[in-house]
Amino acid sequence: MRSLRLLPNRRGVRTERSRAGIEAARRRGKHLGRPAELTPEKIAHAGKAIDSGEQSVTGMAKLLGVHRITLHKGLNRVAPGLKQWR
Repeated sequence: MRSLRLLPNRRGVRTERSRAGIEAARRRGKHLGRPAELTPEKIAHAGKAIDSGEQSVTGMAKLLGVHRITLHKGLNRVAPGLKQWR
């Protein structure tokens, strides 16, 4: 079993290598993190259905398989200030 005295030093090296890898991925244009659940097309479709009265925000969120707050955030991001989606 390895000595515990080596752990802090190795942790620092591991952290440096991880950060370097993340920076290299960003420079290559890679998206880091969780993929977006709602695409702009889904948000636009939801906005039209809600505006026409065909669906409520809650109903549309259920159809898309997301929480209604997630749908609110998406609608506000795509069309900020257009309408309060409530």
